[in-house]
Amino acid sequence: MSKENRMDHFKDLSLEKEVTPKQRIDKLIINARAAMAEFLVTQERIDDAVTALAWSIFEPSRARELAVMAVQDTGLGDVESKVIKNTRKTFGTLRDLLRVKTVGIIEDDFEKGITKYAKPVGIVAAISPSTNPAATPVNKAMMAIKGGSQGTCQFQIRRPLCAGTLRPNPCPKRAIREP
Repeated sequence: MSKENRMDHFKDLSLEKEVTPKQRIDKLIINARAAMAEFLVTQERIDDAVTALAWSIFEPSRARELAVMAVQDTGLGDVESKVIKNTRKTFGTLRDLLRVKTVGIIEDDFEKGITKYAKPVGIVAAISPSTNPAATPVNKAMMAIKGGSQGTCQFQIRRPLCAGTLRPNPCPKRAIREP
């Protein structure tokens, strides 16, 4: 995919002078709400989405491709270290997230008569550091979605190449073993 095609993804969120920060944020909020309006919030659906996000960066060829782009975008670090970060950080986050229930009744204490319910908090906004424009947005999105919330992430550097390629990929169930 060419750099121009990846950048088409960001046309409505451009940093051109006529777009104010408020307009940019409003558009991000509209996009996040629209995406979650179509998202059926069940534990299985959430876990599948979180796993797909993880696989978008964990899959070996994607981890390398994104590492190369991250080094090109930022001029920081080296490809091999970025590959390790993309895979280890993402796998660790996925392992931790798949161990917890985050939808509906998450705890029932019959002795005390307490039932705990989990519910989304709304839109979770995050900023991705320029040092890691690939793994950080994916991991932050995984955490937001695990809670059933909408997530949006902005980058400190202008339009990183790797940002336009981050999208969930179907994950073969055998590819990432559940804890």
